[in-house]
Amino acid sequence: MSEMETQTNATAPERKSRRKIILPIVIAVAVLALAAVGAKLAGLFDRNAPGPADPGEYVDVETFNYYSGVIEPQKTWEIQKDASREIAEVYVAVGDAVTAGQKLFAYDTSDTEMSLKQAQLELDGINNEIDGYAGQIRELTNLRAETTDEATKLGYTEQINEMEISRRQAQLNLQTKQLEIENLRKGLDNAVVTSTMDGVVKQINSSTGYDQTAYMTILATGAYQVKATVDELNVSSLYEGMAVKVHSRVDASRIWDGTITKIDTENTAGNNQGDYHFYGGGNPENQATKYYFYVSLTTSDDLLLGQHVYVEPVMDYADDGMVDDGGVISDDGTADGGVIDDGVIVDGQPQG
Repeated sequence: MSEMETQTNATAPERKSRRKIILPIVIAVAVLALAAVGAKLAGLFDRNAPGPADPGEYVDVETFNYYSGVIEPQKTWEIQKDASREIAEVYVAVGDAVTAGQKLFAYDTSDTEMSLKQAQLELDGINNEIDGYAGQIRELTNLRAETTDEATKLGYTEQINEMEISRRQAQLNLQTKQLEIENLRKGLDNAVVTSTMDGVVKQINSSTGYDQTAYMTILATGAYQVKATVDELNVSSLYEGMAVKVHSRVDASRIWDGTITKIDTENTAGNNQGDYHFYGGGNPENQATKYYFYVSLTTSDDLLLGQHVYVEPVMDYADDGMVDDGGVISDDGTADGGVIDDGVIVDGQPQG
C-alpha cells in the first residue's frame, strides 16, 4: 500500500469522529434558537398576560398589556374666524403663552363703521317717514269730520286706511333697521377677540377661502390628560373608571396614577404610524383597528405637553388571578388583601 493511501485511510476515522461531535452541537443550537423565537412570539401574541408584580419594573411593552399614549391638554379651544370679516391685527404668535382676557386678534372694522353710519341715516329717514304718515292721517281725519257729504267722507276714509297701511309698513322697516344697527354695533364691540382661558397658542391658520380649519387653536395649560390607543382585540378589557399607571418611556422611575375617563369606540384612530397593530405579518387583512381612550391624571407634575408615555391598566390579582374589592399592587410588592407571589395574591400570605 502506498504512503498516500495510508494517510487517507488514517484521516477517514478522524473526519467521522468530528461529524459525530459537530452534528449534535448544530442541532442543539437550532433547538435553542427556535425556542427563543417561539417565546418571543408567544409574548407578542399574549396581549392579556399580566404586567410585572413590581410596578416600578421597566418591562418590554410588547410582552405585557401596555398601551402607547401621548400627553395632551384636557381642553383645546378652536377659534373659528367670521368668514364675512377680515383680520386687521394679530397680537400673538404660535408658541406664545396667553392668559384669560388677553387680546388674540382684531377684525377690520372700517366697513362695519361705514355700514353703521349708513344704517343710522336710513333709520332717521324711516322715522321721518312715519311722522309724515301720522301727520297726514290726522289731517284727513279732521277733514272727514268737517264734511257732511257722505261720498266725501268715504273718500277721506279710504285715504286714511291707505296711509295707515303705509305707516305700519314703515314701522316694520324701522324695527328691521334697528336690529341691523344693533348687530353692527355688536360687531364693533366684538372686533377684538380675547382668550377665555390660560393656554398656549398651538396654531394660527393664515389660509383663506372655504378652509374649515380653525383660525386659531389654544391649548389649555395646567391640566393634562393622556390620549392612548387600544386595538379591537383588547378594547373590551378596558372600561371607564378603570385605574391605570402611566409610565415614562425614558425614565422607568417616573410613574403617574390615572383613571380611564372615556373609550371612544365610535371612531377609529387615524391611520398613522402606531395606530394599527399587525398580526401575522404585514398583511392588511390581518390588521387590528385601534381606538382612542383617554386617561385623567391625579397629578401632572414633571409631564410635558406632547410627551409619549405607556399606559398600564392596574390589574387586580388574587388567589383566582384577581384582587377582591379593587385592591391594587403597591410599590413594596403588597396589595389590599394579600402579598404578591409570582404575580398572585393568596389569602394575604406569601406562598413558598
